Amino acid sequence: TCDGNYKMTVNLQLQPQYQALILNGANNNVHSFQLRRGRVIFSGHVFDPNLTFKFQYEAVGGRDSMTREGEVRANTLRDAFISYKFNDYAIMTTGQTKVLFNREELTSSTKLQFVGRSIVNEVFNLGRDLGLWLQGAAFEDHLEYGVYVSNEGNGQNTSNFNTELLFGGRADWNIFGRPHEFTMSDVKNSEDVVMTVGLAANFNR
Repeated sequence: TCDGNYKMTVNLQLQPQYQALILNGANNNVHSFQLRRGRVIFSGHVFDPNLTFKFQYEAVGGRDSMTREGEVRANTLRDAFISYKFNDYAIMTTGQTKVLFNREELTSSTKLQFVGRSIVNEVFNLGRDLGLWLQGAAFEDHLEYGVYVSNEGNGQNTSNFNTELLFGGRADWNIFGRPHEFTMSDVKNSEDVVMTVGLAANFNR
């Protein structure tokens, strides 16, 4: 709207992918096409630019490797949350989204230099979950923090299977100032030096 209080952006993400599995000594190689990601995303703000929302729906999603077990995802709700920015120091979010843990997982797949995340990320990440998040920045954006309470840490579209909740947080120190966004490598070829060190931890009974 003209007064700036309402805005909605629609994004479509489509990633067709060809995979070949070639094993030494094997008689037959495996060739396959798939839709690695097919998503629609609605985001924006309502009533006030500080009250934002995001809704991400995955129509279809393939496996990152033909050697990995698992079914092809379809008709999956990925993100559904609202956030309110009180100030730069405090942004409250509730709903379903990524747990504030591993930076590589927090980086959107649209901001990756390569076609997928590293195999290390699959071991040390936490997935999407339902919960409550508080995050912000201080010291002229040199310090970024996030704390959260959620279900078990990998319970997308599900209730908590445990009797306790997952608690955790992360802190980043941006040595040369805050980068504009999370990316894996400097895909925009920034003229300024960007360097961040961080620490994340969580606890679940």
